[in-house]
Amino acid sequence: MLRARLSGTTRAYREAYDERVEKAIVSHLLADVPVGLHLSGGIDSSLIAATAARHQADLACFTVVERTSFRAGDVESARRLTTALGVPWHPVLFDFRTFLDDIQFDLARLEQSVAMMDSPRFNPEWILKEELHRFARRECPQLKVVLLGQGADEFAGGYSHRIDRPRADWTQYLEEEVQPGLRLAAAVAAGMPDRFTALARPPSNAEIEPYHRFMRLQINQLQCYNLWHEDRTSMAQSLEARVPFLDHHLVELLASVPASLHPELFWNKSIVRDALVRRAPTYDRNHPKVPFVSTDDQRSIQIMVFEMFRRVAGPFIEKYLGQNDLPFDAEVLRHDFEKTLSRQGAFYDDGWRLLECMAVAIFVDQCRRAATDIIAPVQSRTSQLQSIKAIDWADVRALFSGEPVLANAGWRMDSRPRLPKGSAILFAAEVDGVQQCALVSGDRVTVRIGIPTSQSWAVRLLRHLGSAQAAGFLE
Repeated sequence: MLRARLSGTTRAYREAYDERVEKAIVSHLLADVPVGLHLSGGIDSSLIAATAARHQADLACFTVVERTSFRAGDVESARRLTTALGVPWHPVLFDFRTFLDDIQFDLARLEQSVAMMDSPRFNPEWILKEELHRFARRECPQLKVVLLGQGADEFAGGYSHRIDRPRADWTQYLEEEVQPGLRLAAAVAAGMPDRFTALARPPSNAEIEPYHRFMRLQINQLQCYNLWHEDRTSMAQSLEARVPFLDHHLVELLASVPASLHPELFWNKSIVRDALVRRAPTYDRNHPKVPFVSTDDQRSIQIMVFEMFRRVAGPFIEKYLGQNDLPFDAEVLRHDFEKTLSRQGAFYDDGWRLLECMAVAIFVDQCRRAATDIIAPVQSRTSQLQSIKAIDWADVRALFSGEPVLANAGWRMDSRPRLPKGSAILFAAEVDGVQQCALVSGDRVTVRIGIPTSQSWAVRLLRHLGSAQAAGFLE
């Protein structure tokens, strides 16, 4: 393998990667307990599935079926792959309309999440991942180990071309993400204010190519975020998470690839795609890189997060805002709660921000006392999520075919429509009989809708919101 590494050809590196990824995945299957796989249907987890299935025919695969991954094609890829491999498949429905009811999301569930992460932070991904682990334990009670696709992206150009950030080539990726990332790291290391970040000078070490320096930053990202949360969410359900792509032999090989070969091997994760297609020839080699619930259309996740905020806002205010050592100004926080609950401004973003504030306050409180009386019962709940059967797929397609809408708008027939303070509606040109509109709050587009021009009354209403013409629109 040393000769292959030094030969300097893309073919040698592809063959070496193919060999090492096989060994890494097989070594991570070693266990005297059942081993499963979280299979998104994307390139990384599919490569693990296609490799592991040769050695473990009963490899149980668990797939999140959420609107983002379903519409991006990951779920269908997982279905086709598991059928071709003949391995057990357990797809689980994460419907943003019912998910919070299914997991019984309330203040105690948020408190348990903060305790699980042992950190004053909030991210809905952590809750979704733990619920996937909870579902896996329900479906396969003897399961003790799960394989994850983490770590395949960081050293093989995995973020160079993705569904939510498409790019033309490797050079554009270096210019738009790698170089700015290096500048940001240099600015943080120098204690530079945010407003000067774009002017920071990256380390001028001509011996280390920019993407190799970027790899070093990815190590920190893996340690402080990816592996950090994967470890906690899996162990919360007594599962050991294993990451074959971080086998040191595999990482060392990728780090040894010279810069001259990066465009051919790393652009759009070519070296990983080649290894997958060798094992699963029917897999679409051009399947896009789809981050977990971070696609080009995240409206269902935005709605879910806002509903998380709405559910816990009242109980949180009652329990925490009266505490003397609250790390925030209680009255300002209360005002922000009221504004966001009334859906003014960028309320999706504000709901997420306020959930983060809640996590800080909860963490401070948990540092003072043991919270096992709240955490243990929530942690031991049995998953109530729906396992999707073969006959259910038509219903799932219909479920996700429509536009996501925030429910419980509180609309009454005597309501008077108005724009949130500081917002405006922008209108694009009509295209194919549809008027495109966007609600802008500050410098952010918070909602986009398309209205058929046949529904001219709706277009007139939006054009006149805030004016006298709209005041008596319903009369």
